[in-house]
This record gives sequence, C-alpha cells and structure tokens, in this order.
Amino acid sequence: MADRGVDTAIITERKNVYYFSGHLSSLHTRAALVVTGASATLAAGELAPLTSEQQQSLAATEVRTFVANAHASTIRPDQDERLAELVAGIDVSGRVGGDLPQCPLLLAPLLGTEPIDLIEPIRRMRRVKDADELGLVREAASCIDACYAHARQRIEPGLNELTLHGELYRVAVETAGEEIGRFGQDFQSGSVGGAARDRAASAGELWILDLGVEYRGYTADASRAFAVSGTASDAQQEAWQLVADTLQSASADLRAGVSCLQLFQGAREALDSRYPGAFFHHLGHGVGLSAHEAPYLNPEFDDHLVAGDVVTVEPGVYDESLAAGIRLENDFLITEDGAEQLTHAELGLER
Repeated sequence: MADRGVDTAIITERKNVYYFSGHLSSLHTRAALVVTGASATLAAGELAPLTSEQQQSLAATEVRTFVANAHASTIRPDQDERLAELVAGIDVSGRVGGDLPQCPLLLAPLLGTEPIDLIEPIRRMRRVKDADELGLVREAASCIDACYAHARQRIEPGLNELTLHGELYRVAVETAGEEIGRFGQDFQSGSVGGAARDRAASAGELWILDLGVEYRGYTADASRAFAVSGTASDAQQEAWQLVADTLQSASADLRAGVSCLQLFQGAREALDSRYPGAFFHHLGHGVGLSAHEAPYLNPEFDDHLVAGDVVTVEPGVYDESLAAGIRLENDFLITEDGAEQLTHAELGLER
C-alpha cells in the first residue's frame, strides 16, 4: 500500500481475503477485507455464527458478519447488499485500491473515481510462501502421495475409471483427516487426460493420472503414469525413461533467479529429440491458493523463479504408439541455491 500510495485497500477475492486475514469463506458467501494504516476490518457472510475462538484466530482488528442463509438456503439474493451495508460503515478515506476486477459492483462507489489496482503486488506476495502456507501445501502433497500408492496397488486391466476415481478421493480424504476442497484433474486410461469415464482400462494402455488436492485452501499437484498390464512395452519404457530423465534434469536446474522460459526450452529440446512435437503443454506452473498461479514455466511467459515459489515440473510425451503417453510431475519449493521436492510418490511405470 505504501509503495502504491494507497491509504485504504479493499480486498474482496475469496482467496485474497483468506491470504491476508485467515478467513476462507464458502463458495456461496461473500467477504471483504478493508485495510487502513492502523486497522483491518473483515466483513463476511457466515452460514453459522463465528465462535470467539474463530474470531480470535483471524488477522483482523474488527470482524463484522451477517447471516448468509435463510432457512437453510445458502444463496441469498441480497448478499451483496448485506455486505455493502457492513462495509459502508467503515471509514474509507484517502486514495483507495484493491483487487479491482473482483470487487462486487455494490462496493464500487467506495473505490472512488481513480482506484489503484493492487492485483499484481498481491500476486507477487502470494508467490512467496510463508511457513504456515508451506505446511498446508505439504499436507496436500501427502494426500497425493497416498493416492498414488493406492493407485499402484489397484490399477489393472478391467478397472473402471470411475471406480478408481472414487477410491482415490476416499484415500485423499482419509489421509487429510477431513473434507478436502478441489480434487482433480486427469483420470483417464489410454488417454492424454480428462475426467473419469464409465470405462474399463485395457491391457497395454498407459494410465495417466494427474491429481490435484486442495487442503484448507492450498493445493498440491502431481502426475504419474502406470502400465495397466503391470509391465510396459519397450517403447513405453523408453518413453518413460526419457520423461523421467527430463524431469530430473529440469529439477536439478531449479533455483532462485533461473529463467522459466529457459527451463521450458531445455525440456522441450530434450523431448523433441525423440518425439518431435509430442510435448505440447507447459513444463509447469506455480501452486498455492490456486491450482495454477505464477510463475509459469511456459513459452508465453519470460518469468524468473524467486525463493519461496512452489512450482510443478511436468514434462510429458504423447503418441499413439504408446497407447496414450507419459507425464511425470512433482512439486518443488524454490530456494536461493536449489529446490526442495515436496511430492515423493514412486515414479516407476511398471508395478
């Protein structure tokens, strides 16, 4: 705020409010955090009254709430109006800024005629993970590791994609010890990726799983490929080795200051040497409060890693001769002189 000359900041995007205050609203409710030089006021719709312990855990000098449901209906048509009433009583003065694209229309008058957009500095702040954030990412990563350990025992010809999806979700929840948030994203056998289908896996196929688990608002994301028959063909094993070597090489180059574009280009050159054009997606991306966030290991972005980033690295090759393809992905915490691997499930193609 000081750097941008902002006297009052109005934060309304759900994950941004959580980042600054510790309050994670439900998908059905509205919240806003109003920050001045000396105070932070949280206004939020709640499905149930906050306990004193919950209020004390929040990083806010004042908490104002309204009941966001009526007779168990959790989507009130007047939520924006109720939120605006709470925020209207806050002294908003001087130059105002905020995460402007997310601001509800009814709060727009508080922004004044020339509000300052704080989206970019907020994104930069969110990239560098604090210790408590890393703890939640590690929990999400442990759920993914447990899922892959289960998949390695269960995958075989005839296993239905929907059946495995349900089992993996159960494993993630049981590992977390509580309900999880987002659970995705690729569950198809004999395919590059997609949602689980009512389809049985066939002998000879490769089953690419790309799992993202959200734990208390924070996400981890990792991929593995499995030979459905238990053993792979020579071509499949050769492709796996190329992708595994590329993952190892790119991971060894991770450290603060490294060009994301150069990491991508190096991986693409290695994969194109054997499978020209078969690596068609990014090499990775940041994870945290979102499943995809900065930095992006992508030819469209010439970014550089910074200490505190949590990024994925996910090389892959895809070809009909492989009965799908290979994608291997791990998560890493970037440090000044290297990276710490956060996901540890076995990489092997064969079971």
